[in-house]
Amino acid sequence: MKKIGLVFAIAVLVMSCKKEGCTDSTATNYNEDAKVDDGTCAYQRDGFIGTYVVSETCTYEDNGSYTVTVIEGPNTNEIVIENLYNVGERVRAVVANNEATFKEGVAGITYEGTAYMLGEELNVDYEVCETDYYPCSDIEACSFIGTK
Repeated sequence: MKKIGLVFAIAVLVMSCKKEGCTDSTATNYNEDAKVDDGTCAYQRDGFIGTYVVSETCTYEDNGSYTVTVIEGPNTNEIVIENLYNVGERVRAVVANNEATFKEGVAGITYEGTAYMLGEELNVDYEVCETDYYPCSDIEACSFIGTK
């Protein structure tokens, strides 16, 4: 009986040493006591993820209403905005403190701006310029609010 009790005590001790939780220190739910990652890590970018119906206003031309999708980026602090400016292009943005910033040239166009979440709404302000003429003297400035 003593051996069974000892084996049980050792098993409990070993199990308690393998506390599960989020072990990524960049996650919003990082658990410094966790020894084993349980796949529950959450990141600031997660609040941006989703599909949004946007109504956009631009300096020269309104793109009207269309859909933008935000997906996870290649790094835990990045998102990818799909269909920005309603042209089907993808722009990568870096997320920090509930704000995403981007400046990327795609297909001869440079997109530069910021995005932030206000409740469930995605707010984006950005500029569009032909890459060959960047920085532009005649910028197309756009803004939209997107709802899920």
